[in-house]
Amino acid sequence: MMDTISKSISASLYEKTKSPLYGTIIISWSVWNWKFIYYLFAVNKNTEYSHRLDYIQNELTSNWTLFYGPIISTILILTVIELIANYSYWLSLLYKTWRVNKKATTEGKQLLTFEQSLKLRNDLKIKEEGFEKLIQDKEESIKTLESTIFQLNKTITESKKDNAKIVKTPQKDEQHVNNDYKELILNKSVSGYIDQIYRLIKTRESLLRNGIPQSTIDFFEAKDYIKSTSGKIYGFFDFTAKGKELFSYYILNKEKVKK
Repeated sequence: MMDTISKSISASLYEKTKSPLYGTIIISWSVWNWKFIYYLFAVNKNTEYSHRLDYIQNELTSNWTLFYGPIISTILILTVIELIANYSYWLSLLYKTWRVNKKATTEGKQLLTFEQSLKLRNDLKIKEEGFEKLIQDKEESIKTLESTIFQLNKTITESKKDNAKIVKTPQKDEQHVNNDYKELILNKSVSGYIDQIYRLIKTRESLLRNGIPQSTIDFFEAKDYIKSTSGKIYGFFDFTAKGKELFSYYILNKEKVKK
């Protein structure tokens, strides 16, 4: 129990001595009353303590040294001196900032050495070459895209023209085309394949591989409606000029019948 109380008191005293207020008061009081401390402990040991205390009370102590002086000193140390210390620290930071800015300004005006200038020039040259190469690559990509777009537009235009040629029936020789059309429709052995042949040729597919009989192919070739583009064994064909007229006439009539 006593050990616990002793530790508690010691801890409390330790905390108070660590406090700036208590520590400052103790130091201030010791400075104001150093004679009191010296005479109490350092004077000839043969002198009685009662005589020492009488001398201290009559000659070395007063309300000023015991109370007013230490209190005023403590207030000054904790306020005025702290303000002075903070102001000094602020001035120190101000001068450091000024030195840093002055150094940066001086270094900014300082001329580069020959080696530094040469290195900087080489770095700039390398970067410029890199930018030029990048721009050149972009320009080549743009040209390639423009060429591709041009070819696509050209292909689309040609396809539209071909479709127009197939769909649009010329006015001249219309009677001749009409006669061929009637002959084709009346020939039951081949008329059933007209739509399929038209679709396969338009999609560039083989007639033989898609079930068109060889006899039907021979008939359309003999009439000069289609022509081989890859050899007969492969079965790829295209329209002849006469075939374009005939098939376009056939499509127009078929659409009229639907309407």
